[in-house]
Amino acid sequence: MSDPFLIPEARIKRVGAARPYTIDFKAWLRSYWIAGRAYNTGDFVRPPSISGFAFQAGAAGEAGVTEPAWPRTLGGTAVDGSITWTAVAPGINAVDAIASVAWSQINPPDSSLVISAPVNTNEEATATFAGGTSGNVYRIQCAVTTASSKVYPVQFDLQIT
Repeated sequence: MSDPFLIPEARIKRVGAARPYTIDFKAWLRSYWIAGRAYNTGDFVRPPSISGFAFQAGAAGEAGVTEPAWPRTLGGTAVDGSITWTAVAPGINAVDAIASVAWSQINPPDSSLVISAPVNTNEEATATFAGGTSGNVYRIQCAVTTASSKVYPVQFDLQIT
C-alpha cells in the first residue's frame, strides 16, 4: 500500500446528524500521465491533453518533466523522458475499477463515531458518518483496492460541530 493521500480540507458534520461523504477516485483509476513518474514496462497511460488513444510503455523508465507530443495515429510513438510510449486502442487499458473499499477511523479512538452504509461504484466510494463527539476532529481513511490489486489510501479530517 502506498502512503496515504491527504485531502486538505476538513469535512464538517453536525452532532446528531448522519451525513454521507463520497470520494471520487477517477484520477487514480484512469492512469493519467504524470510528469516525472516512474512507469513499468507495459504500463498504460492516458494523456491529460487529448483523448482517443491509450499509450503503452515499451520499457520501464521515468516520464519527462513536460508532457510529450502525443501521436494521433495508432502505433505512433512518443519519446517521454526515458520512456517510449506507443499509441494503442483505448479499450479497457489505462482504466481500472474499484474492487473493494475499507473505511476506518484512524484517530482519535471514539466508538461514538459510526461509519456505515458503504457503497462504491467503479470510480467512487461513499460512506455515511453518524455520532461522534462535539469538538472532535477525526482522521478518516478510505482505502480502495482496485481490480488490478493496487491500493489507494485516502485520508481526510472529519470535524464534529
